[in-house]
Amino acid sequence: MINEIKALLEKAAQTSPELNKTPIYPFSRMQIDNDYKLVQQVVNSNKQSIIISTNVIETGFTIPNLSYVIDTLKFLQVYYNPILKTDIMRYMPISTAM
Repeated sequence: MINEIKALLEKAAQTSPELNKTPIYPFSRMQIDNDYKLVQQVVNSNKQSIIISTNVIETGFTIPNLSYVIDTLKFLQVYYNPILKTDIMRYMPISTAM
């Protein structure tokens, strides 16, 4: 999902000079674990940037000067598939009952 959002923003940047100058940072859980200092540097910078991430960045970092948050209202659900005998992950909509 993060890569799809990044691709959409890059396509939009082609028509907007201001957005075209704004760096886009997609952060996955694995990237945050592997390169914590880079993520920290980006979120603490005073430069305008677009950060695409799961809720892991929301719980692990304080982002100063945050202007907007766009929530996809989806979460990664892990469930066991008895036919394949393996865990499956997929994005599911967050219900109001959760």
